[in-house]
Amino acid sequence: MSPLTATRTNTLFLTVGPPGSGKTRFLLNRFPRHQIFSLDFFRARIADNRADQGATKEAVEILHAIVTGRMRRRLTTYVDATNVEHMNVIALMNAVHRAEAEDAYAFGTRAPMMVPIMFHAEAQLCVDRQEPRKQYRSDTIPHL
Repeated sequence: MSPLTATRTNTLFLTVGPPGSGKTRFLLNRFPRHQIFSLDFFRARIADNRADQGATKEAVEILHAIVTGRMRRRLTTYVDATNVEHMNVIALMNAVHRAEAEDAYAFGTRAPMMVPIMFHAEAQLCVDRQEPRKQYRSDTIPHL
């Protein structure tokens, strides 16, 4: 069994890495789609363009609402995003901590966990993988 296959519920897995490092492919090839939530997906629904950074604020709000709801229900959740923005990660941690506090108070059950899945890839590989995505991607790759 893969160490990333949740043997318990109420676990939040966060992908962390630059665009083009293989985060989405990794998740889609290993886990049920209904457990994977992507900022690109929400940006596309909001702005008809998954790379529209102007839609990120609303996409993050939707993502946080879903994560909070799933953590309260003690459901395994995978977040597909670069997760390099400090404040966005803190907000996700807060969702886990809120669920933890509710669980401890109401049920005395095991607290939810947050597990990062780190992706390391050479910068040129990430740039090469972005080439087919140019129509909807920015030209920058975040520094980790």
